[in-house]
Amino acid sequence: MISMWLMTVALAGGDPCARDADDMAEVSAELAGMWKADQAERDAGDADVAKNDASRVKSARKLMSKGEVCTPEDHYHAALLLFRSDKADDLGMAYNAAKEAMMHHVHSSPYVVAITFDKWRIARGLTQRYGTQLSNKNGKLCVYEVMSEATNEEREKFGLEAIETQYTSVLHASGFTDDQPTPENIHRRDLHCVLEAW
Repeated sequence: MISMWLMTVALAGGDPCARDADDMAEVSAELAGMWKADQAERDAGDADVAKNDASRVKSARKLMSKGEVCTPEDHYHAALLLFRSDKADDLGMAYNAAKEAMMHHVHSSPYVVAITFDKWRIARGLTQRYGTQLSNKNGKLCVYEVMSEATNEEREKFGLEAIETQYTSVLHASGFTDDQPTPENIHRRDLHCVLEAW
């Protein structure tokens, strides 16, 4: 049975990644340029960053949907751009793009896999796995609940610090500097972010 992807390719008249090299280079340059602009705006504290994020997410989503994101580096940049979205579909797309980059050993891609996976789960009202996502609740820093089965050894493989580092940051931000960085103390201090689908 022919897969949906192969059917789409057949209907479209071929693999979109088998197109002209100049066209592919143009898409690569567009994605890399959008990512550089993202970083420059954040470094400069640009007031228009949220509006520009929305535009960049839209552009990355369009390129991904058309199958024009082809190289491992392109997938890496697309994942980082789509990560700025708050929509579960975009975040799922970001996670898949990050996995594609990681399969080809693109620098820092394991970290991007972890952050996109966590944010994608949170957007659907699910607990995060790696503990990368923080937010604010009642004016205080909070951490979204983390799956208990995730280990620090696994986090290390994705370029992440031990979960206790996140718990320490959250507790210290609220003045609880004597508390041990445990999920129990996060619960006790009411420092878990509200988990609900966006």
